[in-house]
Amino acid sequence: MNQMKQGIRIVSSGVCFPSERVPNEKLPSETHIPDGARERFHASRTESAVWMGSTAAKQAIDAAHSNEPAIDGILSFSGMPDFEYPKDGVLIQKELGLTNVPCWNIDTACASFLTGLQMAEALILTGRHKRILIVMVMNWSSRGMPVSGQAVGDGAAAIVVEASDKTSLLATVEKTQSEYFDFIKLGSPFVDKPVPFEFSSDPAIGRFFATKSTEPATEALNLAGIKPEEINFFIAHQTGKKMLQIWAKRIGIAAEKILDTFEVFGNMSAVNIPATLHYFTSISPRIKRGNTLLFFAPGAGLHLAATVWKY
Repeated sequence: MNQMKQGIRIVSSGVCFPSERVPNEKLPSETHIPDGARERFHASRTESAVWMGSTAAKQAIDAAHSNEPAIDGILSFSGMPDFEYPKDGVLIQKELGLTNVPCWNIDTACASFLTGLQMAEALILTGRHKRILIVMVMNWSSRGMPVSGQAVGDGAAAIVVEASDKTSLLATVEKTQSEYFDFIKLGSPFVDKPVPFEFSSDPAIGRFFATKSTEPATEALNLAGIKPEEINFFIAHQTGKKMLQIWAKRIGIAAEKILDTFEVFGNMSAVNIPATLHYFTSISPRIKRGNTLLFFAPGAGLHLAATVWKY
């Protein structure tokens, strides 16, 4: 029987972005762009969700510098997928050549990466798994999101986590508050004619996001026994810079500790947090081993997730 480990750590990460970089000036003049976005990437018809996911995953696996322990599980989220059924993760597995490795689909919308971290820890703590690949993909610029009004970007990010004697996941809190189900929705093509995402205009939902949505983040900090001022960096789901600042202030984190990639990548749903993590560990390094990070993401449903992570 495999020896039980205390937790997990991030071994490596990878990203993939489509070839078309879209600056704001290329969009219609009447388009409202959320604060802070300058450009983003949009996928072409030939740049599929499976291609982006498998490309990011290959980069993360190569960056691990070792095949031991081998990847023995895949957790994936594919927003606006190539295939509704079966899921894209199966083809990502095929592209990676990971024969017989089980794939599990995650879908807590924009919060899916944080759900994936918690699920990976649970799988590894059983002792049956040693190294898990988490892949997040979003391909929504032309599949369900009108260009006008949203700074949406396409792309993929992947991380490899493995068993560790010292856990990096210090605390996590997830909550689903279904009374806010109508915050964002997309009708099933099997029920209705395909339509773009619908966003609620209910001001109560806006007030909730600005005042109460961060409660899981405060709870996670309390569970970890860490004060907000002890957090080195705050990485959250990026719908706009103003909301990131509002969330940080509500939690008690200084604005200079916010890390985001909204200006260059836009809003990539569940890809936001792992892509930003990769950017500040591999492309423009600011995060160092031993830093304490707070991740926070609200997802459709409404699903709220927060994780305290020692990198």
